[in-house]
Amino acid sequence: MRIQSVIIAGGLSVRMGSDKVNLIWQGQTLLRRIAGEALKASSPIMIVGRERPPGWDLDGCEFFSDDLPGLGPLGGLLTALQHTECDGVAALACDMPLLTVSGIEWLLQAAAGIADDKNGLATMNADKIEPLYSVYFSNCLPLIEKMLARGSRALYKLIEMGDFHHIRAPEFVVRQLVNMNTPEDWAKLTAGEQLVFEGVDNGN
Repeated sequence: MRIQSVIIAGGLSVRMGSDKVNLIWQGQTLLRRIAGEALKASSPIMIVGRERPPGWDLDGCEFFSDDLPGLGPLGGLLTALQHTECDGVAALACDMPLLTVSGIEWLLQAAAGIADDKNGLATMNADKIEPLYSVYFSNCLPLIEKMLARGSRALYKLIEMGDFHHIRAPEFVVRQLVNMNTPEDWAKLTAGEQLVFEGVDNGN
């Protein structure tokens, strides 16, 4: 199975109050940092939900606006699966500043052994699903279209509806799965406090 890394970056960042992808972490925007780590694992990667930022300096990144705007991460996944030339995509959140190439490589390697009659690989963080750190095969497209026709947009619902292999993330990966959802989250990170992942974030 050929899997392409995709950063889902079209969220409105309502809870953060500003566009999360432009937050600066270790001298880089979150989007550039995560894209750089993903490129170390495989190339090219896709960035879905926005146009190429002015002055973008990383090669190997394909930018796509959402084909159907306003549908959240599920709409971003739909766009990714419709445009990839691979068998599926590894969907990555745009707001995980601690995610590194080791975490992305683990996800890609874990997906390599999944039978192609499955819909993908769902990563478990303890007893919670990480929908924006999971792998979706192209055979998800009919399920996504069915969900959208019903007005459902939650990625975890796609995993519940489909036939996904589930895998538990090892501890070194769990430490990387920290979402930045609010100014308080960002303040803790930048202050150097230990962050505890509190569960799945179904939006951007």
